[in-house]
Formats: sequence, C-alpha cells, structure tokens
Amino acid sequence: MQAAFTICSGMCAYSVEASGIEHDVSGLSIEANTLKALVTDLMQESAQISLQLAGANGYRLDHIAGRSVVDSRPFQIFEGSNEMLYSQIAEGVLKLMRKAKETNLYEFLKGYSNANLSAPYFQNQLNFSLETGLNQRDMVTLGRMIARVISFQFVLQINGFNSELVEITRQHILMDLTMFQGQFASRNIANPLVEYNDNSDWMSFLS
Repeated sequence: MQAAFTICSGMCAYSVEASGIEHDVSGLSIEANTLKALVTDLMQESAQISLQLAGANGYRLDHIAGRSVVDSRPFQIFEGSNEMLYSQIAEGVLKLMRKAKETNLYEFLKGYSNANLSAPYFQNQLNFSLETGLNQRDMVTLGRMIARVISFQFVLQINGFNSELVEITRQHILMDLTMFQGQFASRNIANPLVEYNDNSDWMSFLS
C-alpha cells in the first residue's frame, strides 16, 4: 500500500507538470494510459489488502475497506478496460521501437524520455528482444511491465521525496516485473474451448 501511495504521488506530480492548456499532450497517449490503468489497479489492490487487514469489520456498510473494494472496481473498467489500455501501451511502444529499428526492450526504454531514469533499475527484467505478432495475452503483460517502469520514473522525478518509500516502491516494482517477465517468457498460447462436452463432467468419473 505504501508503494501504491508513492507511485500515485509520482503520477500526481507528473500530471500537474504535464497537463494544462499551455501544453501539447497529444503525443502522450502511452503516459495517459499508464496513469489510468496502473493507478486504478493499485486502487483495487490496496482496497483488497485493506479489507483483508480489517477482517470481518471490513464488511460493515460504513467501513472504508469494504466500500473501497466496491467503489474502486468500476474505475478498472470505465474509459476502457485496463487490459485494453495495457495492450495499447505495448502497441504504442512497439510502434516506436520499429520506428527506431530497435528490438531490445531495455535498450529502447533507457532512451525513452519517460523511462530513461527508471529502466536501469530493472535491466535484468527488461533485457529481452521482442518479436512481431505477439498475442493479446503477451501484449497485456508487456503493457503492465512498461507501465510500471514509466511510473517509477515519475517517482524518481520528485526531488527530495522520502527515500525509504522510493526504495520500497523499487522493490515492489522489481517483484512485479520479475513475475511478469516469467509470464511473458512462458509463451502461453492456450485458447478457450468453444465445445468441451466430451469427458468434461467430473461426476461421470465416479465409481
């Protein structure tokens, strides 16, 4: 939850600096999707943690934990589902990578204006090449990874922010990226079955 607070603080600081009628934000779709998708995921995750810590009291109608779980969920869906936004983040980065004739994710991000400070912290997790024709599942995973790297950049750009919170956030993002890297490397190509009536009723296997 403290990592989520820190990331949200970085996002707020970036938004204040980058937004406004005097700024041209038309080319910041990757950053916009990052802000919306990740912060709403963190809202839901933090609400779930809070509810678990509250125990049975969290289910009272007037308790903030239970209300937070209910109230934060729609934000993951409104203005485009987060899975779709993560996929768009990946598509946007891949498009820029093709334009730059770069296939290695880390090499590209360390030169990207909103990831050049944060990418070196996660070199081992980002140092792999991307191929064309990624399936939707892999695109979403890739978008989740990129969103975290960009968000940590926002944190690093707040000069003087609590260093212990920044370190907690770095470790949390490192853990997430390591998990997503494993998911991405697994190359899961499983697709849902339309018809699976044959040999799919567990009761028919009882003696």
